Amino acid sequence: MRTLAHRMRPVLVRFALVATLAATLASCSNDSEPATPASPTLTSSTMPFTDMPTVDDSVPQDVSTSSSSIVRTAWDPFSGVDVPFVGPAGPTSIAVLVADTEAKRSLGLMNRTDLGGYDGMVFAFENDTTASFYMKNTKIALTIIFFTADGKYVSQTDMTPCTSDPCPLYGADAPYRYALEVMTGTATELGLVAGVTIDWSAALRS
Repeated sequence: MRTLAHRMRPVLVRFALVATLAATLASCSNDSEPATPASPTLTSSTMPFTDMPTVDDSVPQDVSTSSSSIVRTAWDPFSGVDVPFVGPAGPTSIAVLVADTEAKRSLGLMNRTDLGGYDGMVFAFENDTTASFYMKNTKIALTIIFFTADGKYVSQTDMTPCTSDPCPLYGADAPYRYALEVMTGTATELGLVAGVTIDWSAALRS
């Protein structure tokens, strides 16, 4: 029996080699099937932006400074309105916040550090008045311009912030119906000069 087993061992080895070769050939015949990707497919959120335009940082970009690009933010309880008028250089307009009630007029621009992108704040009264203004707890320097009921210029004066009493009072040269506060130094640039007329009543009704 030892001699027979010794003779059969090479045959068994050859059979094993043939079986291994057959399995290898069968595996190669399946190359036409798609392979499993080694990494997940890119979604739209991970797709590289190969088509996005490049920006040359060495070239200044066009940044609009027109009035239409100004971001204006009104705050409670005020609302804003654009007021057209004819200034020294021709038709123009200003954007103002409106204080048209006693509560709003009492609050005004106190404790504000800016005008929220607006040109000023208009105080509209129900009747002609000679009331004076003061700058208690107002943090920005202002120019106040007074107008009659039909929008004619009355007078203007500069006002400075005041932190403690007694604070100075600022009034008009004659009775007025509207008082416009703008930041000091901007009145002339805005066209708010002696002789100008602004139809406040029409603007505030719109």
